[in-house]
Amino acid sequence: MSIDPRKLGFPVEITCEAPGYLTTTEVLHPRPLPDVLTTAQARQPFSPMADPAPAAGAPPTSQVPFRLIVPLRGALFETAADRAAFYEALLNDRMARWTALQHQAEADCSKPGTSRAGASSTSPPEVCRRAYGWLRELRDADLRTLEIDRRRATFR
Repeated sequence: MSIDPRKLGFPVEITCEAPGYLTTTEVLHPRPLPDVLTTAQARQPFSPMADPAPAAGAPPTSQVPFRLIVPLRGALFETAADRAAFYEALLNDRMARWTALQHQAEADCSKPGTSRAGASSTSPPEVCRRAYGWLRELRDADLRTLEIDRRRATFR
């Protein structure tokens, strides 16, 4: 399905439903511009399941991402092992996306021009620590939601 958020405005809340799956909602925020560090520093939300690239044919400065993936979360499983494997795969995907955002913020932090205030030989600058904290808060909230859905999933 294609949605043009330019017509709807940001954020766009996308809810998907299917038999055998929990209702799943992803929120699409504008792409982080000009970089992840600046976006996190401003405490703007992230959409971990959104592609970091702009929409096809859009300029690099477009706030509209190429796509948003909404992985449906299983509600009924044959065994506890089946449920664990299914949700472990979802967890790994989401963690990989949050880790990529963290790595991008770290790369942005090392760019010339980033404030070095509060930096030491053992810690990054204050602006970076605050941005990393915001990313952790968002990641933790996202993973809590996934864990709640895992616990809501039942067995046949």
